Amino acid sequence: MRLTISMVLAVGLTAVSSGVRADATVTEFPTPSAASLPQGIDIAPNGDVWFSETSAGKVAVLRTNHTTSEFPLPNGGQPTIVKVAADGIWFTDGPDRAIGHLNPATGQIEEFAIPSGGTPIFLQIGPDGSKWFSKVTGVGRLSPNGLMTEWDVVLEHPDDNIEQISLDPFGKLWFVERNFDGVGAMLDTMRRRGYPEALLPKAA
Repeated sequence: MRLTISMVLAVGLTAVSSGVRADATVTEFPTPSAASLPQGIDIAPNGDVWFSETSAGKVAVLRTNHTTSEFPLPNGGQPTIVKVAADGIWFTDGPDRAIGHLNPATGQIEEFAIPSGGTPIFLQIGPDGSKWFSKVTGVGRLSPNGLMTEWDVVLEHPDDNIEQISLDPFGKLWFVERNFDGVGAMLDTMRRRGYPEALLPKAA
């Protein structure tokens, strides 16, 4: 089975309130590795599409001329979330419990192990170049100088976990906490926020 990534080429715009379905043209591009379970995706300023091939253990790129390249992770790693940053391509590596960096020019991959051994779930790039990530029970930050810091979050329920995160324009870290224990709606989420400026060590 060959999995694909999809791109919307044209969209007929229709007001949401009209109740009329908007038409779209969708083109699909096969992933370089078959059955690679593509998950995370991000677009570079030059239009290149970077994505993860999780089950294949590779980060891949679909260029604007429709050529592709793949970059295998070391040590059996599997990327999930991919983010384009000014200093390269960053990704989460669940099996190796690390935040990884790919230099697109050289293909070199470097990974930064999470000290607690937590599995990274989501990833965001801060305005200062820091890499913020979520894990099951908290959040972490990889500073531009390579310092890794983690903070545990008191969960509302014992089988909750932290999911996606985002940084707002005021420097606050927002995240959702998924609830799996049946209290409230199924897969209910709580929106919470932290204050990175209060959490960061002075020397970071």
